[in-house]
Amino acid sequence: MVWITTLLLLQSMIYCYRVAVYDIIYKLRLSLKIFIFIFIVFFKHIAGSKGLCTIDNILVYDSRKKNCIENDLLFGNLTFKSDEKNLNFIFFKDLNIQIPDIFNNEIKTFIVQNCKKEENTLKLKTITNYNKIKNNYVHKITISCRFKI
Repeated sequence: MVWITTLLLLQSMIYCYRVAVYDIIYKLRLSLKIFIFIFIVFFKHIAGSKGLCTIDNILVYDSRKKNCIENDLLFGNLTFKSDEKNLNFIFFKDLNIQIPDIFNNEIKTFIVQNCKKEENTLKLKTITNYNKIKNNYVHKITISCRFKI
């Protein structure tokens, strides 16, 4: 009978010890999660990173209605269909980019009104996909730069 009592007492002590250890581990994990959350939230301000601003169609874009902040990374998109696979490009020395001839005035106006020239972040990318069903090409032009007010 003494052995059973001793075993039960020992078992309850191990259980209490195990619960205490698990409680400490739980609190440490919770503290670590809180620290990581706070670090991620405030890291943006520590690193000085900028926000992101996207414009789906630069042809119908109204600069007064967009909620972009100064120095945000701006992405302006333009998608159109064409029967031609290759686009003709015009090189603009002052911007140091090649702009497709078909929308050169609209794209150049968008860049001049919305993009900073001081920083070398201005990039223009053209993606062409073939639509087998409609037998035409879909061109997507993406402009990326730093937003200016």
